Amino acid sequence: RYPYDNDSDYSIMLQEWYHESWQDIMTGYQSFFNSSKNYKSRYPWPPTSLLINGRGRFDCHTTDCNVVNTVSSITSIIL
Repeated sequence: RYPYDNDSDYSIMLQEWYHESWQDIMTGYQSFFNSSKNYKSRYPWPPTSLLINGRGRFDCHTTDCNVVNTVSSITSIIL
């Protein structure tokens, strides 16, 4: 008998989520101030939220998003 008979493999996908369109992101990235040598770039900036296997949380009070709050099953991750 192997010592790890009960172990299973799980794939975990981590994604960053920006609450801006890609056009707005690229406009900021390609702006004059971002390309100036004396200007400290603000891009890439930290993502607005993080997704784990496509699920995440975001406080919609900080933006004008229109979503229905739904509760989904939570998968526990033990490291």
